[in-house]
Amino acid sequence: MATGDQSFNRYRLSSSLILVAKIGESNKNENYEILMIKRSDQTATIKDQCVFPGGLFESADESEDWLAYFKEFGVQYSDLRNLCPNDTVPRPNILITPVDTKVRREISTRINAIRETFEEVGVLLCCSRQKWSGIPKSHRPASFKYDFDKDDWQERVHNDPREFLIMCQKLQVIPDLWSLYEWAAWASPPTVRKANETVFFITFLSEKPMVKIELSEAKDFLWETPREYLRLKKKDVIGFWPPQYFELSRLYMEKSFDKLLRFSYQRRHMGVVLFMHAIHTCTDGTVSVLPGDDMYPKDPRSLLKPRKLDITMEQFRQQTKRICRIENVISLQPKIHINVQPVCGQLMPWTRNEDELQKSSL
Repeated sequence: MATGDQSFNRYRLSSSLILVAKIGESNKNENYEILMIKRSDQTATIKDQCVFPGGLFESADESEDWLAYFKEFGVQYSDLRNLCPNDTVPRPNILITPVDTKVRREISTRINAIRETFEEVGVLLCCSRQKWSGIPKSHRPASFKYDFDKDDWQERVHNDPREFLIMCQKLQVIPDLWSLYEWAAWASPPTVRKANETVFFITFLSEKPMVKIELSEAKDFLWETPREYLRLKKKDVIGFWPPQYFELSRLYMEKSFDKLLRFSYQRRHMGVVLFMHAIHTCTDGTVSVLPGDDMYPKDPRSLLKPRKLDITMEQFRQQTKRICRIENVISLQPKIHINVQPVCGQLMPWTRNEDELQKSSL
């Protein structure tokens, strides 16, 4: 089993979950919305910052007690092993299991994502003993639970991550790991003091669940289509950093809930490539160069400060044959430029001018 990259030791590991809920057909043929939370003023790093639910990886997420509980519940080793792709596909550091750890990262990061989602928005993705009959043979929406003292447990889990396992044992449920599909992985640029490496999972719900936000970390929540999130950012109503912008731009390209669910299931074992920004400052804006771009450095962690270029963003782009980057990355109107095939079977992000958000029926 491979070990993690030791040069990433200063990076905090975290998991994030894209919750996709089915809705009725709209006039733009979009029949799903995505949950995002608006960070509290104390935790936000930009104005009205919106993120997908998630948070830091904790030792409780990889406790061997989880393996014992899964076994007692009737989960077979093969059921857990099914979550893990083979070793030939790309794996970011966060999904590489340390040699001295028995709980594979494909398991513990899903526990992390489900725990943090419950802690932040009160949505518990789980399977009961009555519903558990082995891993699903095809794509399906996630299961979630309402009928318990959610407020009390949400507070307890927030105060102590170990309470999440205790809660599952009390409720006689297991986290619905098999409804989470690997989607992406992003790492902060090395210029950031508190740097994170985050794995993004995606899951699907047949209806929108009741949300109760944890007020110390969030001040509001939104259910919107990818189109609407991009429009709200353009109008400066909300803000988000490049990972959320890039992934919403991918999701914008698929309007059907059922097709997106099927797509996510089919590519669940194709792997994930880590995206770390390589920041370049041009005379007219800031560019985040991403993997696949000819100008992406062999070791992006060596760029301890942005690379300054005495040319425009367009001139920088014209020097490059293979392009994968975000221009004006920290502005209200960033623009993705990409002419390479996305890796690991992923969706091509939306690259059209954001003025078209008001009139396009893509």
